Amino acid sequence: MSPDTVKAIQQALQPVADKIGQGAQYGWAIVVKQQYIEGVTSLITFALWLVVLTIAGGFLFRGLTKYDWERDAGGKYAVYFIAGGITFVIVFLGIIIADPFTWGLKHLLNPDYYALQFFISLANPVK
Repeated sequence: MSPDTVKAIQQALQPVADKIGQGAQYGWAIVVKQQYIEGVTSLITFALWLVVLTIAGGFLFRGLTKYDWERDAGGKYAVYFIAGGITFVIVFLGIIIADPFTWGLKHLLNPDYYALQFFISLANPVK
């Protein structure tokens, strides 16, 4: 890190350090620990969405493979519509579950960065 960057970070965090005082080290440890907790809960959320996605995919697969196409030739379009809707929902859920996974990994792999982001947000609150 360049000296200018370090100086800019110190200036940004000085108001927070003044407010916290002697408890800054303790506060830092707590915020880093919180980043681990956020990472784990995000990965749990990812796992739950993955279970939902797997169950929905199983229902879609069973519905499409066990449907008697020859018996109900007139209802074929309804099945296409339903299968298309279910596929859309599955893809949408797939996109949704990617976010908690990446969020969780980032917080677990680099908790100090997110702790620093937390303190910077305290120093410069968005109005």
